[in-house]
Amino acid sequence: MPPMPYRGYNAPHALTEGNQRFPDEQHLRFAAAQGRALVTHNFADYAGLHLSFIQRGEHHAGIILVPVRPLSELLPCLCRHLDTVSPAQQQDNLLWA
Repeated sequence: MPPMPYRGYNAPHALTEGNQRFPDEQHLRFAAAQGRALVTHNFADYAGLHLSFIQRGEHHAGIILVPVRPLSELLPCLCRHLDTVSPAQQQDNLLWA
């Protein structure tokens, strides 16, 4: 089933994509292949993956790190980020929302 847009953002989840068992690097590659930034709570692993990609000259569409929060707090915070940071600014960057 395609993801439901939220405030105009089309944001699939690993569960809806059937990717819940993918290792972290495969999640990042999947998102990159679709031109999508990846949103995660997993600071340590994705910070390391970001560095690995940069060191190897590989590209991704951005990694957005978010703290663990209730969804009612997380969505407005994430939307503020997406409303102010363009996809071009996210490209190959590790960002905090």
